[in-house]
Amino acid sequence: MSYSQKIIAVTNELERIEKQQQELKKQQLEIKKQQQELKKQEEEFSMILILLNKQLEEANIKKQQQELKKQQQQELKKQQQEQEELKKQQQEQEPQVSYKKTKITSTTKRLVWNKWIGEEIGKSKCLCCKVTYITQMSFNCGHIIAEVNGGETNVSNLRPICQNCNSSMGITNMDDFMKTLM
Repeated sequence: MSYSQKIIAVTNELERIEKQQQELKKQQLEIKKQQQELKKQEEEFSMILILLNKQLEEANIKKQQQELKKQQQQELKKQQQEQEELKKQQQEQEPQVSYKKTKITSTTKRLVWNKWIGEEIGKSKCLCCKVTYITQMSFNCGHIIAEVNGGETNVSNLRPICQNCNSSMGITNMDDFMKTLM
């Protein structure tokens, strides 16, 4: 993929994400409107309940007061459940950003070995920890600059390292990771 194709692909992806974000904002506004409406209904309901409570207190009807209190709790629970459901819907609608690593081909791995260690050499120590032995057939390619930090998956940005270093390094740049080993 050429550089301009990559730029176009990235631009298209950014536009897609922006559209998703705009749609999410619309949905969030709708959820806020629904929440405001619920709050307004809750306030109206509270006012009605206050008036009913006053009438019951004036009439000294204890049984009716208890029933009203029970209704208030049920309504409050119902409103809380509705708010939780709205929150859940909002969380489900948030875009999930995923990151997919680029596969390193066997040809690239061979070229990395030949560049950093040499075609004639079959066994060497890890270029990161300098402890573990690696071979042409069993080594990992570690990114000098991590992919997430803009590093490319090419021979100049890869080094042959052991599996332990590659796993431990994660998304850290190799030079920074090597400093932690010293």
